Amino acid sequence: MSKIRDIGEFGLINRLAEIFKFDKGIYRSIGDDCAVIKSGRRYLLFTIDALIENIHFDRRYTPPAHLGYKSLAVSLSDIAAMAGDPKGAVVSLAVPPDLELVFILEFAKGMRRCASEYRCPIIGGDISKSTDSIFINTAVIGESLSKPIMRNGARDGDLIAVAGVIGESKAGMMLLQAELKKGKIHSNNPIYRRKFVRSHLKPKPLIEEASRLAKLLKLNSMIDIPDGLSSELNHIAEQSKVKIIIEKNKIPIGKGLKKFCADNRLEAWEFVVKGGEDYALLFSFPKRNYHKLKNYKLKTPITVIGFIEKGEGVYIKDRQEEKILHPNSFTHF
Repeated sequence: MSKIRDIGEFGLINRLAEIFKFDKGIYRSIGDDCAVIKSGRRYLLFTIDALIENIHFDRRYTPPAHLGYKSLAVSLSDIAAMAGDPKGAVVSLAVPPDLELVFILEFAKGMRRCASEYRCPIIGGDISKSTDSIFINTAVIGESLSKPIMRNGARDGDLIAVAGVIGESKAGMMLLQAELKKGKIHSNNPIYRRKFVRSHLKPKPLIEEASRLAKLLKLNSMIDIPDGLSSELNHIAEQSKVKIIIEKNKIPIGKGLKKFCADNRLEAWEFVVKGGEDYALLFSFPKRNYHKLKNYKLKTPITVIGFIEKGEGVYIKDRQEEKILHPNSFTHF
């Protein structure tokens, strides 16, 4: 009898999608950042994310307020990936009975802070007992007054770009884990260390940036980057049925991350491509709209990393050589 690990996370999702067929009243179902239902002139967006102790977070180095903030932020990032506007969230918690009360209260305050920043009130939920670990499920409903940006809209001739920074969250996680175990990973610059750790513990969903870019550039596809750049590129290529070519020298690697990788003998570009939990945005748009980027006024950096053409798969170009870029990031099975 086959096991879940034999087909992997996305193989399991595909098998489940065959069981949960959706009717014509559902605009978008399994296989995107959010499920979408069209209601009159509005599109309703639904998403849910789980954070499991010792899988997604380690209580020993994760402040409860940051955990609460992040638990909502990761779902808000799914809403951002469709250029939507969050409207409310419900939260389900399972906690061990001997967990300190102050932990949950600080967790709730951190979640409230995120909810306030992004105008997404916590409107309900459920609490249950667990045996020894914390389980968090956060579901968010959002809306869009225009057609949501999905993964399957990339077109031949599009440029593909990243909004935000990638790789810093993985650096933060490595630092926290190494410090806990007194390992050899280090960062000699305290400013960069704080930035990396904050990126991992308290990510910022790019709600405003996504909305601005969707209107400015007339985006054709978009996805956030929780599972690493290589995986998300392959999601867009597969669902849009296109070939994506990214240029190695255009992958955005910050100065601090370059130094961190050099200090720890890590390959910077590979570190960025395979990293995860960045919650930046990956999107494609018509090349003719490239000049409009000069009108983009937000602080989040935008980097065009490649282009799209007819074909299939994802390739990374280094000088004149193209090599296939397989999805090579974290998966659960």
